[in-house]
Formats: sequence, C-alpha cells, structure tokens
Amino acid sequence: MDEELRRVLRHLADEGRPLRPSVLYALSGLGSAELAEVQEAWQRVSTDRAQAVLRALVELTEVMVDADFVVLFRWWLGDKDAEVRLLAIEGLREDEDAALVGPLVRILRDDDQPVVRAAAAASLGRFVLLGELGEINAAVGARAEQALLEAYFSRRETLEVRRRALEAVAYSSEAGVSDLIAEAYHAGEEELCVSALFAMGRSADRRWRSILIGELDSPSPARRYEAAQACGELELRDAVPVLSRLIDDEDTAVRGVAIEALGKIGGAGARRVLGECLLCGDEALQAAVEEALLQASWFGDDELEILDDWSLAES
Repeated sequence: MDEELRRVLRHLADEGRPLRPSVLYALSGLGSAELAEVQEAWQRVSTDRAQAVLRALVELTEVMVDADFVVLFRWWLGDKDAEVRLLAIEGLREDEDAALVGPLVRILRDDDQPVVRAAAAASLGRFVLLGELGEINAAVGARAEQALLEAYFSRRETLEVRRRALEAVAYSSEAGVSDLIAEAYHAGEEELCVSALFAMGRSADRRWRSILIGELDSPSPARRYEAAQACGELELRDAVPVLSRLIDDEDTAVRGVAIEALGKIGGAGARRVLGECLLCGDEALQAAVEEALLQASWFGDDELEILDDWSLAES
C-alpha cells in the first residue's frame, strides 16, 4: 500500500482527531487496488466519522476543481447509512458519466429512505437534459426519464420525491411533460404548484410566460421566488417591470433571485434597473447586483429583440 494512503487511513481511523482536508485530498483519483484498501478500512469507521468524511470530501470538491472522489462516491451510493448515500449523491453532482444513471435509477426505485430517493430523482434531471442535448445516448436519457415518470405517478411515493421527479423530468421535450407541469400547477397542492413553477423554468418553453409573470405578484414568497427564477431561465424580457419591484420584496431570497433573473434577461431595461439598484447603496445587495450587471452585459439589445420576436410568435 502507498505510504500516503496509509497515512490517510490512519487519519480516518483516529476518530479523536479533526479531519484535515490536506490529508483527505490524497483520496483523490484512487485506482482499483487503492479503493479496495479503503473499502477494507472503511468497515472499522464509525457512522458519525463516515458522515464527517463525506461532508469534508463534498466540501473539497467545491473548492478544489481537480479533486476527484468519483470512484469513492459511487461506491458509497450503496452504503448502509442513508446520510452517507445522500452525501455520495451530492458529491456526484458534477458527474455526467452515463454509467451513473443505472445506480441512480436503482436508488430512486428501491432505497428505503425518501430523502435519498428524492436526491436521486433530482440528480437524474441532468441526464434527461444531456439526453435532450444529444450528449449521451438517447436510450440512457430515456431510461432516466422513464424512472422519473414512474416515481411521479407512483401512488406509494412521497410528495417530496414526486416533486423532485417532476422538476427533473421538466428538461424533457416530450409533449406529455408539459401537460404534467400544467396539471401539477392547477392541482391545488401548494408544494406541487411551487415545483411546477420551477419546472416551467427548466422547460425552455415560453408558453408559461403569462402564468410566471402573474405569479411574480403572488402572496406566497415561495411562488414569487420560483416564478422569478423561471422568468430568468426563460429570459422573459416583459417580466422586467415586475421583477424590478421584487428588488424591494420583503423576502430576502426573493430580492436576490429577482436580481439574478434580471441579469439573465439582460437588455437595456434590466441594466437600467440594476444600475439604479447599484446606486441605491444597499451593501447587502451590491455584490449580487454587480454580478447580475456583468451577466446582463453579455447580451446585446439586438439579440434580445430577436428572442422577444421569436417568443411572441410562439405564444
């Protein structure tokens, strides 16, 4: 065994010592023989320590772009502890290898913990999108989509899992998916309605423009938030006047997502609103406004006019 790996395994076993990211980084890019050594040592790691290790590794992937714990995270998908499985799914959030679809589908169908099934459903969404973009085999994308639809329609499934399944399958261009989103929106279930608004933003379909702009004035902060986010995703330029009012919303999260949406929409109107916001001197919003202004500058007004003409023709 490599001496550095021995040092890491001793570090894992010494549960009285805080975990050190500099030591854990040595677990990056393990080969099959090294993985076998970790698997053998892992049997002697307590549940609390195991969860702490995965949290630390997930954090490392967020700050170090070259950290590669994919082999470990995939193995941990089958761990006996639900929190470890949940963290493993989170650790694989950037993994676009089609080979991950099979394990995620199995978790969605068979895991005994709803929170883990919900995480698997959310994670499958990117594979539906990759299938739509032609970046993975169409059959693999279709498998992810089918598993999500099964979960959404299952009478035994929890609402949380069904919500994540709807949000994930929203990337699909299949005609029936739009019907599902509409039905969820009108179902009279508040949480399902919120997920439907989220799904509208992912759908790349501007048929939802009137619903989304109307929901920007909803008394529900959750609805305002998701509607604002969706308006940004769909780059709905005619939502700018209402989004500008949300910059003064009583809900902090709504204010932030309104600013972000204006940055995604771009154009002279959005830039003017963001510029005025920047001059107001609100330090809490300044960084978000500056980032949104930078993003808004990527689109010229001529490009947005073309988008608006297209979207109106599609309405």
